[in-house]
Amino acid sequence: MYTLLEVDENTHTPTFGTLLKRVHNEDKAQFEQKIQTAFHDQSPFEFQHRLEMPDGYIKYCHSIGIIHNYAILSATMQDITETKVEENKIEASKKSAQEANKAKSTFLANMRHEIRTPLNGIIGYNQLLLQ
Repeated sequence: MYTLLEVDENTHTPTFGTLLKRVHNEDKAQFEQKIQTAFHDQSPFEFQHRLEMPDGYIKYCHSIGIIHNYAILSATMQDITETKVEENKIEASKKSAQEANKAKSTFLANMRHEIRTPLNGIIGYNQLLLQ
């Protein structure tokens, strides 16, 4: 957890407050809701969220855990930043490929029309000349 939160284990004690300070603002409500639900129901939780480091770098995390006896939080938090970055690259590539395919289809449809129209005229004149 020290490495994930980028704190010195000699000077900082990881607490829920320390963790909550690093949770990305857009994810805080979901994070707190998941923990509160797990606390209230004494049920396991599992979700993904982002941590914002002091330098502004964003880490993606996958958290799994349970709260025991309304007091003890047992959890693991895995850094999935590399996986998320790769997923985002794949999604961007997929979107780019879909846009390219759409542009190709539009181009081919237009070219088919542009070639077919004059060709129909040429074929028609050719048939007239053959008669």
